[in-house]
Amino acid sequence: MSNPKKIDLPIEELKKITLAINENIIANKSRSKEDKITTDKFIKQFGINRKNFSETIKDTNIKYNKSTFFYDIGINGKENFPATKVNSKQVNIGSEKINYSKPVKNQEVYQVTTESKPKEIQNISNDKFQIPSEFKEILSLTGDLKEMLSWYKKQTNTNIIELPELNINNPKLGGEVVTRSFKMYKEIAEDFSCFAESRKETQKDLISLALVEFINKYRR
Repeated sequence: MSNPKKIDLPIEELKKITLAINENIIANKSRSKEDKITTDKFIKQFGINRKNFSETIKDTNIKYNKSTFFYDIGINGKENFPATKVNSKQVNIGSEKINYSKPVKNQEVYQVTTESKPKEIQNISNDKFQIPSEFKEILSLTGDLKEMLSWYKKQTNTNIIELPELNINNPKLGGEVVTRSFKMYKEIAEDFSCFAESRKETQKDLISLALVEFINKYRR
């Protein structure tokens, strides 16, 4: 099997290929198993194979996202946006034009006034604002509710499951290498192929490690 090669392609062309791959992955979700197009097969229409593509994007801002199985296109450094030219003399607000180039003191000042009628303002006795007993009961539980919320936050933070790293330093992953031929479902084979493309470990080590962990887990 030949080693992957970096292909001389402009970044815009790589982004175009990346977007097409992502669209195909989305389309595969609504296709039947027979109609699904693997990334290995799909990418060949661009004159490049999957391994060479993975090697070519290593030094770019295009990265394979192992969580979503999509390719992410990031932004390196700062992105400069062209400044929008604004007419500093006049800014239209509805049908009015306000001139911002002149000092504020020379412009018309608009004030919003509220007219209050003292006669309409009356003192309201406290007995008209009695709090319902249900609200009083809820207010009395404020301390307990805060304590429950604090407990919930602690439980949420401590129950976060971290994805363990693959460790191929297993004593069983060594010795003589043999070849075995076995059947598996097509979709699983395709998913494994995509997963292996994104890993630095060999397919041999990945399969061997998976079998070791499966045997250790279910051995009786």
